[in-house]
Amino acid sequence: MTNKIPVFLSSDNNYAPFIATTIASICNNTKSFIEFYILDSGISEGNKEKILSLSNKFDNFSLEYIFIDSQKYFKNFRSISHLNLSAYNRLLIAELNKKNKKVIYLDCDLIVTNDIAELYNIELSNFPIAMAKDTGKSEEVSKQLKILNIDKFYNTGVLLINCEQWHKNNSTQKLFDTEAIYRDKLMFADQDIFSIVFQNNCLELPSKFNVQYGADDIVIRHFVNVYKPWKTNYFMVGNKVVPLSNFEDFWHYAKMTPFYDELWTNYNSNINQNMLTKRMSIIAEKMKEGVAR
Repeated sequence: MTNKIPVFLSSDNNYAPFIATTIASICNNTKSFIEFYILDSGISEGNKEKILSLSNKFDNFSLEYIFIDSQKYFKNFRSISHLNLSAYNRLLIAELNKKNKKVIYLDCDLIVTNDIAELYNIELSNFPIAMAKDTGKSEEVSKQLKILNIDKFYNTGVLLINCEQWHKNNSTQKLFDTEAIYRDKLMFADQDIFSIVFQNNCLELPSKFNVQYGADDIVIRHFVNVYKPWKTNYFMVGNKVVPLSNFEDFWHYAKMTPFYDELWTNYNSNINQNMLTKRMSIIAEKMKEGVAR
C-alpha cells in the first residue's frame, strides 16, 4: 500500500470553502497519508485556519501552502472567461517540490468518492503525464488549436504527473513556449496548452478518474462548466431539466467542513433569487424523488 501521496491543489480566497470540501472527500475515502500542497493565490489567514481545522476530524494529512504570485509568473497570459490567472498555476507543479517522483493535481470543484491511491498507483512508465479526455469540447477547438485529433483534447482538472519524465522532456518550458505561440487563439486556457504539448505523449486516464457528467463508476466527480452543486441542483439539456449528479455527495463532504453553513446559505440564496431558478430546482428535486422510489 502507498504510504504517502502528494496531492497539489490550487485556490484563491474565493474557492477556499471548496478546497476544504475536496480535502474532506479525499481524507474520508483514503487510507494512505496525504501530503497536501496548496498553490496559494491569496487565501486569507482566517480561511487557512478553517481548512487546517479539518485535522480535528482527520489525522491522515498534512498541509503546506506555496504562495504563487500569478501576476509575476503569468503577467502576459490571458484570463479567459471565468478563469483567472491562477488557472495557470498547474504549469509550475513539477518545479515546486523536487523530492516527489510522482504527484497528483486536482481542481477544487471536484470530490473524491473512493480511495485516491487508485489514481496514484497507476503506472506511468515513460509518460510525463496522465489525463482524462474532456467530454464537452467540439471539433472547433481542434481546428483552431491545430490539435490533430479531438480525442487528444484533455481536461486538466485531474493530473497525474511523472516528475522525472516531466523534467527529462523539459515540459514546463514547453508549456510556457506554447502559451506564447497560441496566446491569442486560446479558448480554454491551460487545457489548450496541455492538450497541445502532450497530445502525443499522454497516458489517457479512464473516465472514472475525472467524471464530468453522471456515471456509475466514479473515483473522482468533477463539476465542470457552470453546473456547480453550490450554485444549483440541476442543469438544462435543451428545454429539459436534468438533476445534477452527485449533488448530495458534494454536500455530504461540505458538511464535514467549517464552511458548510456559509455554503448552504449562499446556495439557497442563489436558488431562490428568482422564480425560474426556484421552480427548476423544485422540478429537479421531484425527479430525483421519483427515481429513488
